[in-house]
Amino acid sequence: MFKLILCCDYTREPERRLLRGLSDFAATEGGWSFFRIPPDVYKNSGRRMEVAERARAIGADAIFGRWDGVDRALSDPLGIPVVLRTVHTEYPDYPMLSGEYREIGRMAARFYVKQHYDHYAFFGYEGLIWSDERLEGFEEVLKGRNVNLSSLKTDLGNPDEEDIKEWLLRLPKPVALFATNDVLASMAGQLCLETGIRIPDEVAILGADNDTFLCNITTPAISSIHLDFEKQGYELGEALSRMRKEGIMPPIRIKVHPTDIEERGSTLRHNIKDPYIRRIVDFIDTHFDTPISMEDIVRDIPLSRRSIEIRFKKEMAPETILTYLNGLRIKLMCKYLATTDLPVTLAAEKAGFTDVFNVGRSFKRYTGTSPEQYRKQALADQARRTTATPAINSNVAASFCQSSDSNPIK
Repeated sequence: MFKLILCCDYTREPERRLLRGLSDFAATEGGWSFFRIPPDVYKNSGRRMEVAERARAIGADAIFGRWDGVDRALSDPLGIPVVLRTVHTEYPDYPMLSGEYREIGRMAARFYVKQHYDHYAFFGYEGLIWSDERLEGFEEVLKGRNVNLSSLKTDLGNPDEEDIKEWLLRLPKPVALFATNDVLASMAGQLCLETGIRIPDEVAILGADNDTFLCNITTPAISSIHLDFEKQGYELGEALSRMRKEGIMPPIRIKVHPTDIEERGSTLRHNIKDPYIRRIVDFIDTHFDTPISMEDIVRDIPLSRRSIEIRFKKEMAPETILTYLNGLRIKLMCKYLATTDLPVTLAAEKAGFTDVFNVGRSFKRYTGTSPEQYRKQALADQARRTTATPAINSNVAASFCQSSDSNPIK
């Protein structure tokens, strides 16, 4: 039996996704039990001894999560792996959960740059490494561009809503706002509504973590960067199992990565000033999955073909009409390949391609892989996320009930 103490917050979806990945690994290996510690213990450095006492009492094999105030003098005598997930502090001697935080910021900036904004904003936390690194990645992509960037950092535990409202009102409009996580993205959305700021026309909002509940109860729903928390949780399980078997605790970093962006109502698809190009883009967005021709696309535009191409490139660079159209079709085709068993040619046809037998070259140009390889990888990822059997999952779920809520530390 592998007994793991959890010092975790279960109130948000990202944490639950991470623990789902961990429980998937536990179910695959078998023989794991989980024991929860209440937040008022692990978040209180003055009560740090109680976590160690609980570990000794149950004969724990490892500890994972936030453990404020822990040091090697306290953890080493336990003789078990301790993997930390912290908010404010880096622990160089411990294995920790981390992330490609700068890449999250870069993905947010690239998403907005394609929409051709002149004004950008970042809304983050004061003094948190992961939030600062997301800002650094955001700035990195915008550097050297002729754009304006404003930023505001708020206190994690006590944000000043009046200051935030004033900042939102002062921002030049329209502005592309990246919030360091969905909590702040949702807050920004609510405060915009309270102050009469129109979303997404005046302020577009993009969050991170893709907390679907939080994103969808905000009006309009928040677009968000999806992170592979399930994969991180699975890798955490592998690392804990390996550390237990090898009897070592290397200071590794188990990272979460951004995968894609879930677009919802809080972001515009484009910030296009040219009315003719907006008409073209709106037409393509509406009809791309049908066999439209270039003549269909430009039929109602009172300009020469050459003028249209020049103006399109100016608004949508580096996209041309054709690359923009094919990009939408490839994205839809990817969805069909990942979620259905349609043959590749039929998936291409349903995505709007007419030359379905030669679509592989375009697909590889956009995705870096063939349609067959893309489907194989998508199915493998899905299989990994659903590894656990119902019977084993029931045991894992039951082990969560052996919690400190019913067995409090005295």
